[in-house]
Amino acid sequence: MESPVESTAEWRDMASFEGDVAAAAGVRNAADAVLVDLVVRGLDEGLWEGWRIHTPAQWLAWKTGVDGRTARRIVGLARRAGELPTVMATFRAGGLSLDQAATVARYVPAEYEASVCELAVNATVRQIVAATRQYGFDAEIAGRGERRSPERSVSFGTDESDQWRASIRLPADEGQVVEEALKASRDRLHDAARSAARSRTDAE
Repeated sequence: MESPVESTAEWRDMASFEGDVAAAAGVRNAADAVLVDLVVRGLDEGLWEGWRIHTPAQWLAWKTGVDGRTARRIVGLARRAGELPTVMATFRAGGLSLDQAATVARYVPAEYEASVCELAVNATVRQIVAATRQYGFDAEIAGRGERRSPERSVSFGTDESDQWRASIRLPADEGQVVEEALKASRDRLHDAARSAARSRTDAE
């Protein structure tokens, strides 16, 4: 049987260890909040846009090394940051993790964010999802519903200077397929041209 002194020492060690874990988590949470604020700016000012970059989440995954799911959660939270002042303030102070804050951002209407935030600081992500199910709200679904139907257009022909031109407008995923097909076709043409040139050289 352990003595009271040994039990007290173990308890103190555990309390100290858990305090260190909580402090590290708080630092990480605050750093994640800085990243979300930067993404807010990137969305507002279009700073994520660039060549072959189709979505903010794609850009974020490229720049930070996070996986696609995490990038989408960060972008989703950033899109709603202005509607969630209590959640974002708590997040910036280290009191909420990225997963907790992103879950509130996805499932909670703006008018309930303050009350849900009080629950979220001591809840797991699963508990937050269960507690907010009553709202019947999902920002991801709502966001998809607000988006316009994707535009699709293809045109090509010869202009006044006898140059062949093409203009293609497609959703990003379909455009990537077309882009890869055009690249493959270009590479085959280049290979064929090089092969023909070598054959002519050998014949001479």
